[in-house]
Amino acid sequence: MPLPESTLTARTAEQARLLLDFASQRVLGPTMQGEVSAGEVARDAEMTLKRAHHRLTRLYAVGLIGVNGEPNAAAGPSSSTAPPRPPPGCPSS
Repeated sequence: MPLPESTLTARTAEQARLLLDFASQRVLGPTMQGEVSAGEVARDAEMTLKRAHHRLTRLYAVGLIGVNGEPNAAAGPSSSTAPPRPPPGCPSS
């Protein structure tokens, strides 16, 4: 049976650790609904924008979220985020 479209599967130990982390789950949740800004994530997760940026940067670094537009090298993913699509040639789960 295929997994629901909103399901993420950890492919690395770091991804698994972040998926099991409650604070990361609070940030990841809004991105699973579609494209959202860091400010929207912060509001929905009830945390500061700085903390949301930190969490989004960690999720982005391990490939659990994608960034639409260019991420700011100093601030991390400040543009809209959404679950990533697998790279071409990679099987999807």
